[in-house]
Amino acid sequence: MLEIVTPTSLSSLSNPIANTMEHLSLLDNNIPGNSTLITAVELERFVNLRSLALDFCDFTAEMARVLTDSNHVPLQRLSLLVHNASVMLKSLDNMPNDEHWKALSRKSSSLRVYLMVFDIKSEDML
Repeated sequence: MLEIVTPTSLSSLSNPIANTMEHLSLLDNNIPGNSTLITAVELERFVNLRSLALDFCDFTAEMARVLTDSNHVPLQRLSLLVHNASVMLKSLDNMPNDEHWKALSRKSSSLRVYLMVFDIKSEDML
């Protein structure tokens, strides 16, 4: 049975289940303000992730650092959803910088990053 994932339900997954998950998609444009479906601390438990999809504003420098840890398998796909509602409501202060991206690409040499963008003006993308 499929259920809606919330920060509470995700954190209630047992460590053995979290350790075996290879694909995690947490996209929801209805999360208010600075709320997020997963934190960097929670992401540490998902050591076998090969594919991750998040709201662009939820992917932080700390998450990039977690994904470069030696106990995590290399990430193959990172999908980031960019939409006007989250960019206007969420902080961009903790976004990964060039060093975080370089470390992530060294760890995950076959990483592909996909941006899914809608309802954003091109000048806002810059």
